[in-house]
Amino acid sequence: MKCFIEICGQKIEYELTRKDVKNINLRVRRDGSVAVSASYNVPQKLIDDFLCSNGERIMKMINRDAERKKRENRSDEMTFADGDTVCLLGKKYSVQNVCGERDLAVINEESGVFLIESTSPKNETLRRRTALSFMENLVRDAVCSACVRSYPYYGKRGVRYPEIRFRKMISQWGNCRPDRGILTFNTRLYGVSPRCIELIVAHEFTHFLCRDHSSNFYAELAKVMPDYAERKKELREYEKILLNSSE
Repeated sequence: MKCFIEICGQKIEYELTRKDVKNINLRVRRDGSVAVSASYNVPQKLIDDFLCSNGERIMKMINRDAERKKRENRSDEMTFADGDTVCLLGKKYSVQNVCGERDLAVINEESGVFLIESTSPKNETLRRRTALSFMENLVRDAVCSACVRSYPYYGKRGVRYPEIRFRKMISQWGNCRPDRGILTFNTRLYGVSPRCIELIVAHEFTHFLCRDHSSNFYAELAKVMPDYAERKKELREYEKILLNSSE
């Protein structure tokens, strides 16, 4: 059921679901929409009062998700026009488009050029698709290679080799689902140096041993990567650029 309430001077729509729950439950989804669940016998006024009492927190979450969406849109604005700069595996390259019979992209290390060959270089959509396809494959190769190198230590600790997945994420480089044996990595890792990719991979693998970020977790991470703190500082610089992180 769609309902409306005024919070902090703004009219907010929320979706109310009645079901067998003990408490009034509030959730702000990633798209900024508000969902509330409550028992069948909870009066509407009590629900509205609950939302008003949490108004500041709700608006903070809505604004956070709106800003996250803006960051996502900004990261998708790359046009890969001639002269643009793109960061690939920690190095900056100048974009150069050429006309060819195939749609492909390559890195020229010597000249520092990210060369995009396409059948129609002036077609922005085609340029983007060609470039992003290359960049996502770059991420997959780099991450999967790092996983293979890192695994022997964790294999000896009884960890089974996980399923490796990739998807675009806004505020995480990766995550681990120990119960399902899955590691998921951010496709935006295309810009991160190999040293930092190794850190992220080791970090996520270590969650198979320690699920939280306790002192035990970092003690385990230090065993396989003694310089993890130094690499983490380096990673922070990439976060400012690629994740637009303010933390």
